[in-house]
Amino acid sequence: MRIISLAVLALIATLAVAGCDTGSGSSAPADTAGPATASPSAPPTSSSGPKSLAPSPSAGLVLPHEDPALEARLPNEFEGKKLFKLSVGPISSAGNEGAEPVKKLADEIGDKSGNFSLAFANDPTATDAAVFNYFALRIPGAPSAQLVEKYAALTVADTRGAESEQVTMAGKEVTHVTAPGNPIGDVWIYAIGDTLFGVQAHSPEQAAALLAQLP
Repeated sequence: MRIISLAVLALIATLAVAGCDTGSGSSAPADTAGPATASPSAPPTSSSGPKSLAPSPSAGLVLPHEDPALEARLPNEFEGKKLFKLSVGPISSAGNEGAEPVKKLADEIGDKSGNFSLAFANDPTATDAAVFNYFALRIPGAPSAQLVEKYAALTVADTRGAESEQVTMAGKEVTHVTAPGNPIGDVWIYAIGDTLFGVQAHSPEQAAALLAQLP
């Protein structure tokens, strides 16, 4: 299962969905190609947008924290609510088909080491229009512009009806990728060095508030 309609987040979803309680409260992106949440799982909606519940850690599950430093670059709280975080990389995603798009991207634009880190954060208690996702993807050696361009292209190609545009939001120049059919909403991304930062939100207003807390 994948999480957000971004090709990369799907990886996280598959890792966490098996042991996360997605039964109540929050919803995470659905399956259909694309990034996903730590534990959000998303069912496919035609071949485009995901559907799913937001992650909520379950008692006996040990979730991956392969890159604590990258997790630390994501907010710890949003609107007074503590966020759930996790991160994966080559080790924790070994054998996971959902990680293939990220691995290929790392091989294509990274430092040829094949290394990458993907971190995720959200509020597992959020419901309906309050649901959102934060994510960060680091590919050592990747040029910022290429990282954003390739990631956006991957997302558009994987999400039926998706389009991208350049916008200014929360004082940042970001790429907005629409996600038709995705219950969580569209995605906004930008990069600093070899790290891509993104949010998935129901509205531009919510996205702006989320982006304001990122580096």
